[in-house]
Amino acid sequence: MNERVQQTTSGDEIRIIDEPFESALAENITSAFERESWHFGWASNSSDTYRFWHIDLDQSEFSKHPSCKPATDAWDSLKSGKLKGHSLLRTYANAHIYGGEGYVHVDGNGADGYFSSVYFCHREWQVGWSGELVFFTQDRSEIEIAVVPKPHRLIIFPGKIPHAIRPPSRSCTMLRMSLVFKSLLQVGVEGLPQSQ
Repeated sequence: MNERVQQTTSGDEIRIIDEPFESALAENITSAFERESWHFGWASNSSDTYRFWHIDLDQSEFSKHPSCKPATDAWDSLKSGKLKGHSLLRTYANAHIYGGEGYVHVDGNGADGYFSSVYFCHREWQVGWSGELVFFTQDRSEIEIAVVPKPHRLIIFPGKIPHAIRPPSRSCTMLRMSLVFKSLLQVGVEGLPQSQ
């Protein structure tokens, strides 16, 4: 596991962790989402005009969903380690292909203590395929940090940081797949970091 922290100009930390899960779990996650029947047409919110491939893992049939076990195992690993003290709010997976635009947004209405964790579960990625997760200044006028969607890379960040994905390039022949956990940090619990 290799971890680095990048700080935005507003002082928020973006944690980038390569290979956060044991290899067997990482393979189970990738295999599960490669076999999935993705659904096209998802939008992040009702005013969003951009659509992409999506699997909602919060539905009432969650326990019967084929990707539930690997996603649950991933969350169990995170909540006992990198996301200790977090409560899970939502889990889903997204996939993007060439032409699948993203837009600049914040998660959780920009609330303190709301975190997004994005795990790239595709098997291969080349830098020339683009698809970066980009983070912007608070006024959304400049890109501060861009993170390549390297396979088996986890990015943990406060949802209040404006961010977007860049679409994969025309030369990309793979789905850009990500497993996403939305969580809330329990502020004030002894031994846990405080919300920024």
